[in-house]
Amino acid sequence: MRMSPGRNSLLSLKDFKAYEHTGGGGVLGFQSADGMQYTTVAYGLRQPGQWILSSEEDLITRDIHPNYTFNDVGQVVHIALTKQKVGGTSTQRLIQYSLYRNGLTYGEPYSVWEPINRMNGPNTVRVVLGVRSSAHYPVPAEAPGPLDIDPRKDVIHGVSHSPFFEGWIYNVTLFKNALVAEEVRGLYEVHAQGGQEVGCHCYDACPTGANRFFPNVQVPCSGQGACLRTSGQAFSFGRCECHPGYSGSACEHHCSELSIYGCCEVDDDCPTGIVCNLASHACSE
Repeated sequence: MRMSPGRNSLLSLKDFKAYEHTGGGGVLGFQSADGMQYTTVAYGLRQPGQWILSSEEDLITRDIHPNYTFNDVGQVVHIALTKQKVGGTSTQRLIQYSLYRNGLTYGEPYSVWEPINRMNGPNTVRVVLGVRSSAHYPVPAEAPGPLDIDPRKDVIHGVSHSPFFEGWIYNVTLFKNALVAEEVRGLYEVHAQGGQEVGCHCYDACPTGANRFFPNVQVPCSGQGACLRTSGQAFSFGRCECHPGYSGSACEHHCSELSIYGCCEVDDDCPTGIVCNLASHACSE
């Protein structure tokens, strides 16, 4: 190296750190028929190694901050998502989302207002596996124009992160009603640890009733709710926590059977002059 007269040599070192932020893939979710509306459990979308719900224009997406750290890469993990309507108007519905990891609540449940017609109705919703949305990897149109819609629009990391999940999906189970936290824990213990389910299978702890689809079978909580034992007391009696729409000490009644006007969550779900019974979730005069 040739140095100019009167100048000293100088050696400089710079410490660089590269942080990997890969992911963004959708594991399991639901989408509209065209894929433009979706709610999908994604991994590593906003933060490395973190689970989150992803949706079009981040309508449902919220940052979730669990109170513990872990590394799920290369591990078998049990993930559960529950979705429950907790309120609504004539144009919107308030939905509570809860995420669980290995039987425990992941972060805090949160509620989101969404259009009442969002992924609502027969033959309008389908399950999607391994990708945030089937439309999330769009094929360029021959003649781009104003009708071209990119589902990555306004989604944080929607363009920079792959929508595909890199991993194995071993088992998927869908339930019609939103499970309570104790039921989710029971499912995890059965499938991951070989334990016994704690929801709806408490033998004589809770009152029994007939399931509306199997009227000749008597089961705890009518098979339409979770039997919750008294905390801290072994083999104690408990109470039934009913699935949405069911009521009674054994969850033996369904709101559709209690009123000619049907089920409801708020008064606006009922005809004019009819109120919503919050105990039975049935419209009553």
